[in-house]
Amino acid sequence: MYSAIIFIVILFLSLTSYNYFINRIYLNDLLSVMSNIANGRYEKKSLDENKHTEMDTQLNMISARVETLEKQKDSFIYDISHELRTPLSTIKILSQSIQYSQNDEVDIYKEFFSDIVNEIDRMDNIITDMMQSVDLDPNSYIVKLRLSYLNYLCESIVKRLQPIAFKKNITIEFVALSNLQIYIDPTKIDRAVSNIIENAIKYSENDSKIEVTLYQERNRACISVRDEGIGISQSEINRIFERFYRVKKDRSRTTGGSGLGLYITKKIIDMHQGEIDIKSIENIGSIFTIKLPMNLYSQTIFNKNS
Repeated sequence: MYSAIIFIVILFLSLTSYNYFINRIYLNDLLSVMSNIANGRYEKKSLDENKHTEMDTQLNMISARVETLEKQKDSFIYDISHELRTPLSTIKILSQSIQYSQNDEVDIYKEFFSDIVNEIDRMDNIITDMMQSVDLDPNSYIVKLRLSYLNYLCESIVKRLQPIAFKKNITIEFVALSNLQIYIDPTKIDRAVSNIIENAIKYSENDSKIEVTLYQERNRACISVRDEGIGISQSEINRIFERFYRVKKDRSRTTGGSGLGLYITKKIIDMHQGEIDIKSIENIGSIFTIKLPMNLYSQTIFNKNS
């Protein structure tokens, strides 16, 4: 009997020691993998060479996510540098022209300073759009739905943007085919609709017309913006919502576009579980249609993955 007890004790101690060393090895492997991730080495690895564990799956998912975020960060830094370099270079050239100019005519200096102010405004717009696009404000992760009258919202936006359109002798006409009250985040939807109308103004020729139409399509509220602008090629339609993407870059620089407006707009509409439809013909014009679901109710939506 004593022999049996001694055997059981020895077996228990052996199993305990084995598990201790196995867990120790596993822990060391885990620390090694985490160290690789922390140092930017994202290759896949299995902690147990003999079987694929749930821990392996989770670690590889974390590694892939961190690698994606790292690439997005690098891309964003490159885009920021590229976008800000152009106005800075322009300001430098204009400042040097003033510095070394032998011309004493006041009008010449006024023109140079006017151009400098325009470039500074453009930089300010780029920075504002970038802050919106990366959600530096924690509140931008949240959609605060309120029952809102879309007719009033659209009328207010059109009224606010009319002075900008008048500079190019562009007429903005608002047509309400329906009276619609739905739950939205009015501040964010205002930004989204404004971005589309502002783009229509920027890329439309002088003496043209923009038509904003509000209507209902089944269970969706639709806001359509039709312009007589330069249009978008079919090959570029799928790319216009990419961050910093611009259809005609030279013209965008002239009009002050940052390439972020439509990116922000798409993000806002996605947060509302809606969609944007685009129809466009080059040199004829475009129609952007925002479609918002009418079955969202009073609540707060947290968009942690936006």
